[in-house]
Amino acid sequence: MKPITTEDYDKRKELLKKAGKYTSEIEKRIGYITDKIYETFNLKKEDWGFTEGVEAGEYGSFDMSSNKDKIFISSAPGLYDEIIITKEGEEWCFDCSIPTRWLFEDFEKELKDGKKLYEKKREEEKKEAKDKKELKKQKEAEMLKNIAAKLSDDEKKLLKKKLGMEE
Repeated sequence: MKPITTEDYDKRKELLKKAGKYTSEIEKRIGYITDKIYETFNLKKEDWGFTEGVEAGEYGSFDMSSNKDKIFISSAPGLYDEIIITKEGEEWCFDCSIPTRWLFEDFEKELKDGKKLYEKKREEEKKEAKDKKELKKQKEAEMLKNIAAKLSDDEKKLLKKKLGMEE
C-alpha cells in the first residue's frame, strides 16, 4: 500500500469541517420543526435528540443513511397521541420521528392542515359510531315491538314477570 498524500489528509479535514457545518444546519432545522410541532399542538417545548441506532434513553448523532423517509428523534410523551394526516393522505404520529422531506419543504401549512384533517376525521368517526349505535338501538326496539305484537297479553305478563319487569 502506498502512503497517502498530505493533500488527501488536508482534504479529509476540510470535508469533515464542511460536513459538520451541514449537520449543524440540519440540526437547527430539525429544532425549528420540533418547535413548530409543539406549538401546533399547544404543548410545552421539550428537548429532543436523535434515537437512531442507540439504546433506550440515549441520544445518538444525526445519521440519514438508515431511513430516507423519516428522521428518528425522541419526543415528549405528549406527542405520542398527536397525529396529522399528511399531504399524501397518510396518518403520521410524532411519537418517534418526523418526515425527512420537512427538512426541504415549507411544512407548516401541512402540519396545521393535517392536524385539522385528523381532528375532522376523528369527529366523523365518533359521529359514525354514535349513528351506528343509535341505528342498532332503533332496530332492537323495532324487533321487540314486532315480537310483542305476536304475544298474547298473558304471554307478555309472564315474560315481564320472569324478566323482573313487573308493573
